Formats: sequence, C-alpha cells, structure tokens
Amino acid sequence: MEEDEDEDEDEDSSTTVFSPATKINYDISNLDPDTQSEVRQLFRETPASEPPSLVLQWCQLNQEQGNKDSQFYAFQLHEMVPRSIRIGSPGSKYSSPRCNCMQDSDKPCRHLIYLLDQINAISSDQIKDMQVQQLGPSGASTGMGQPFERISNFHLDLLSSSLHCDVGSPDSKTEANPVRLEETREILATVAKSDADDLAIKHYRNDVFEKGGSNLRDHDIITYDDLTKTVAKMLVTNNDFFAYFLKLLPSSSKARDPFRKIQQHIDRVLGALDAYSQQPLSYGKEATTDSAEGPRDVSWATAHVLGAVSRIKGLLQNRDDAPSPSERASAARTLVQILHTIVFDWNRDLPLSTLAPGNNLYWRLIGSQSSAASSAFVLDTLSQLPEQNQWIETLEDIEAQLSTCGPPAGYMRRLRDLIALMRSSRPAATPTRSGFVKQGASRADATRGGSSVGSKRSSGDGSGRQGGAKRAR
Repeated sequence: MEEDEDEDEDEDSSTTVFSPATKINYDISNLDPDTQSEVRQLFRETPASEPPSLVLQWCQLNQEQGNKDSQFYAFQLHEMVPRSIRIGSPGSKYSSPRCNCMQDSDKPCRHLIYLLDQINAISSDQIKDMQVQQLGPSGASTGMGQPFERISNFHLDLLSSSLHCDVGSPDSKTEANPVRLEETREILATVAKSDADDLAIKHYRNDVFEKGGSNLRDHDIITYDDLTKTVAKMLVTNNDFFAYFLKLLPSSSKARDPFRKIQQHIDRVLGALDAYSQQPLSYGKEATTDSAEGPRDVSWATAHVLGAVSRIKGLLQNRDDAPSPSERASAARTLVQILHTIVFDWNRDLPLSTLAPGNNLYWRLIGSQSSAASSAFVLDTLSQLPEQNQWIETLEDIEAQLSTCGPPAGYMRRLRDLIALMRSSRPAATPTRSGFVKQGASRADATRGGSSVGSKRSSGDGSGRQGGAKRAR
C-alpha cells in the first residue's frame, strides 16, 4: 500500500508526462502548478472500456469579423458540454489559441492541450523520436511553432480526416463524410471477420455503403431487421460513439493500423494534387491568395509524402518494443505502394507550377540529382525490412520502369542492393510470386494461381490512387 502511495506521489510531482493517445512525452515544468495538475489528469491512463473523455465534433476556417486579413481555425470539442477552441493567424485576436472555458485567463485548459497534442502528433513527421517535448505556457509544444501555420500548411480537410471529425457543422451535411464512411466500413467489416482482406472490406455491405452512404444520414437511426446498418448509422452520425468503438478495437485491427492510415492519407493528398492540377490556371492563382491555406501543388504534396515516409520510419524505430511481424509487413506494404505510385503515376509535369522540373512529383522525390530526399527515398526505411521479400518482383518492376526515366545512378544502385538483400533472405525454394496488392485488393488474389506483377501500368484516374500494376498470368 505504501509503495502504491509513493508511486502516486512520484506521478504527481513528475514534470514529465506521457500522452497515451499520441505517445508523446511532454516536459511541463514551465507550467504553473494548477495547469500541471490539469495536464496530469488529462493524460492519465484510462481503461479500454471507458469512453474517451474528449471527442472532436467538427472544425472549420473562419474569417474574423471586422478584420479581413485575420482568420482562425475553430474546433468544436465535446466533453459533456461542448467546448469551442479557436486558433488564429498572427494578426488575429486568437493568435494565442483559446478555449471558451478559459474566459479571461491565459492558462491553457485541458481541452486546448488535448487538441494541440492531437494536431502536433498528426502534422509532424518527427513526432516519434522519443524525445521529451517542452510544453509551453500556451499549451502547445515549443517545437510546434505557430499552431495556425501548422494547420494551414497541412490543410484543414486533411487534418480533420485524421482527427475523425467533419469540416463544417455536420448538421448542414446531406451525405456522409467519405473518410468516415471508409472508416465505418473498415470497422464493421473487420468486426464481422477479423481477418478480412482488403477486397472483402471494399465490398462489405454494398447495399449500406453505396451512393456515398446518403442513406446513413437520415433521421431514423434504427433500421429494423438490420443491426449492421443501425450500427453503421450510429458510427457515421455520432462522434462519441465512433471514438468509443474505435478505442475498443485492438491496435492490430485494419481500422487502427497506423501504416494503413498513412497510405490512405497519401491517397487523399495525391487525389488533391491531381484535382488541383486539373483546375484552370486563373482559378489556381486565386486559390493561393484568397485562402489561408496555400495551393495543393507539387511542393505541398512533396512535403506530405516525405513526412509520411518519415513517420513510417519513426513508427518502426522509435519505440520501446520491437515491431511485430504484422506491423513490419504493413509498413513494407505501405512503403512499396508509395514508391510504386510515385514511379508509375507521377513522373509527369503538372500545369499549375511555373518552374520545371519542380512541377514533377517524381523529380522532386527521386529524379533530382541534387535533392537530399532523392538518394534514399523509401529505400533507406525499406532496407530495414529485408525479410519482406514478397515485394521483390514489385521492386523489380519499379527498377525496370525507373531505367526508362534516367534516374540518379546512386538511387538505382541502392534499389538493386535492396532487391539483392531481400533475395538473400528468401528460402532456397522460391515461393509463389506475389503481386502488388493495391488498397482495396486482396493479397489472396495476388498470390492465387501464381499470378505476378507485370511492369505495365494499370489503368487509373491519374490521381495516384490506383498504385498498382497490371498482373500477368
């Protein structure tokens, strides 16, 4: 009993706290005692059966009244009573983020610290470096910079997808959020069958999830004789229920797989880049000046892709325990899919950039001789997973495609070394060649009947979402 009391006292006096949700350590020594106590309470471990204490409801970008040059991001949180948080640009009265519960106080509340912790984890590519981050008096990590700029560089819609909330009040929506729809389908498909593959998830209950899930936002939540559809409606329309359900799932579930989520994030980034490249030039120019958020151009996409690869590396390396075989397999799958997509789908100039070859995503990531990223893009992290030799044939297809693009000699050498390293880890009896498994495709399909990946591109919409290659029998 005395030992337990001593442990409690140590926890109460420690100036380093750990966020269970984001795995970030914070130094709170700069905070006053009351705020330190608030932070410790916020970041306490809770039983898996206990619903999350704070849930994000929605967010949006607002124009400050009477000041056309100032904007702020507004986030609505739910904790028995709604809390509103505003994060403003440097010239805004919300330049120091505020929650409505703070009133005239400058001390950050638990709602604000919770939100900034989430934003910090999602928008940083170096968050898993195991270093303790200093929590400043504003409630933000001192390494986070200006929160408004961090959000605007990332873009609010992509941030909201990772935060599991809508942009804009959900009351004004007639159709379900497509990201929430995808997540709901993943959750229910994996609960129905824990080992469901991508193809099974993609086609799970088409009668419920087809047509954008518009039938899931009607006012009649209960669907008699169909429990699955009833639960789907609850997951789509109720953020508290969704957060609770997601928390109950094991970390090994596809619905919570961080590497799978990174791939889905990159799919959305490349889809946004493709949509931006299709806009008339005048529209693209207007978009860069009228919004707090910059254009969704090649430079923006490059930062997201590099950040994603860095996060994968951090998730593998910076941890107390070794990644499980399934985690290593998922990481390799995402890395190979990103590399395949960039090489096969994004070696093309986009019209809205002014400087070539800077308007070519492949060139930014691989093709440039001077780029720091091009010498090791994906390969340095993938080389830490040599046992994932099911991707040898896909990497050979990538090598063949690259050889037609005049890539840097150093990159080709590293790619060949990686293939040789993976080949050396294979058993003497070569297993069935496995095809490239796209998001939404079954690994069983890829290996059934000895099918393999050819070097031809699959038909796609040019957004990089296909990410696969045509299989040759």
